[in-house]
Amino acid sequence: MTDAAGDTALLAAARAGHAEVALQILQRGANPAVANSLGDTALHWACYRGDVGVAAKLLEKGAPAEAIGDVGNRPLHLAACSGSEPLVTMLIVSGAQVSHKNDYGNTPLKLATDGPCRRVLKDATEAAKEGRRFLCACTGLFVGEGDSVAASVVDRVSQPWVRPVRYSKEAAAKIG
Repeated sequence: MTDAAGDTALLAAARAGHAEVALQILQRGANPAVANSLGDTALHWACYRGDVGVAAKLLEKGAPAEAIGDVGNRPLHLAACSGSEPLVTMLIVSGAQVSHKNDYGNTPLKLATDGPCRRVLKDATEAAKEGRRFLCACTGLFVGEGDSVAASVVDRVSQPWVRPVRYSKEAAAKIG
């Protein structure tokens, strides 16, 4: 069920910053990939608000990290604007590409104002030019697709949630 703009209850909860409501709606089986008439998803809004917990749960449940929303913004553009370095890092670890431009020609790096966000995005941009677009969650180094392994981990900080990660093959072998 959607409103006139195509917003689902999940998207509306994420947009309004009602994290607990959004998480309950997800737990009841809402589709995290549904976009409104502008192309925005609940992940776009969680990133805009800098809500790491909701964004992580959305990614766990299958929200597309590369969804194109209003004015061509992807979730990484909005996370960069929010100034949440953990969120920017999580999206990059999840495979979000740093080189995409929105309709105004801005990359996430161009939109970031926070120092730590800018640093991560700058490093990611340089590494991507060399074919190393995945951030190893263990070493913090950028690796290529062929040199990395996709995995999931259970985070139990405030509540258990599974988040996607990428490991270098070397780190994955040590983890076992």
